[in-house]
Amino acid sequence: MKKSRTSTAEISFILRRSIVLIRTRIITARSAIASLHIIFLLIIGVGRCNSAILSILMGAILLLASGQAAYEEQHRYDCK
Repeated sequence: MKKSRTSTAEISFILRRSIVLIRTRIITARSAIASLHIIFLLIIGVGRCNSAILSILMGAILLLASGQAAYEEQHRYDCK
């Protein structure tokens, strides 16, 4: 059974959507860089991944990164 490959257009769309999501949230620079780095690492291995699985993983990473950033922002204000 041949596995489907993700096209360049799909990867481009996913990247643009991910960048838009990162920009629209209040995220510290460290969290944004870490989440983009993980996204690029996932794209490198895209030949073995189905695009649906890749999308789910990226969504989960963005949720984790934004949740971590929100926690850091709240902690910063609590400490003042």
